[in-house]
Amino acid sequence: MPRRILFTSQKGGVGKSTLARSTAVALAYAGRRVLLADFDVDQRTCMRWQAQRLARALEPKVDVAAFSKEKKLGRVEFDYQDIVIDTRGQHDELSLDLATSADVVFLPSSFSFDDVAPTLRVIESLRNAGVPSARVAIVFCRTGGSKKQEQQARSVLGMNRIAVLDAVLPQKDGFISLYSTGRTGREASQSKLRAMALAMDEALLAFIEGTTDPVPKLVANGGSF
Repeated sequence: MPRRILFTSQKGGVGKSTLARSTAVALAYAGRRVLLADFDVDQRTCMRWQAQRLARALEPKVDVAAFSKEKKLGRVEFDYQDIVIDTRGQHDELSLDLATSADVVFLPSSFSFDDVAPTLRVIESLRNAGVPSARVAIVFCRTGGSKKQEQQARSVLGMNRIAVLDAVLPQKDGFISLYSTGRTGREASQSKLRAMALAMDEALLAFIEGTTDPVPKLVANGGSF
């Protein structure tokens, strides 16, 4: 059975597509057959990103396809080991249905309570739908540098018994430039950006590994051992 790895949220602009693309590329570097499924019918961010990646003949190749209905994904997913799903910027009925069938659900958020509060509502929705808490984790993405805000956000989420990854992916101009050229953070030429992105990739894959089947351990140059 292929693994479904879902990125969802109550709002746009929190890093769903950023993390979905990074996870797909990290899994591909680790030797997995990956499909990046773009369910954001309005934005198609992942489709545009793939076009840039193909234009530059970047390796590893990552298959990306657009979907509007879950049953269409079911027709092709068995060609892959991992399905990384990017949903639209709202936690609608389709996103909830995808979450209930996912092996792992990641919820991107910044440190701001304007992002944390909607994320708590999504968590409540997932719990009401019967999604096991062990499958769900918050990922801090597109953050500022405030340690106080980070501590407050982690405290609020901790009080609500929600898993939060230790790694943080901050908002950096260098990352934005990479995404516009079909790359992800781990493919940065700048060592600091690459180190931050690799730390996030490791954290994401470690959570996936702990929830589902093992994946190969990543190394800095993108291979596995």
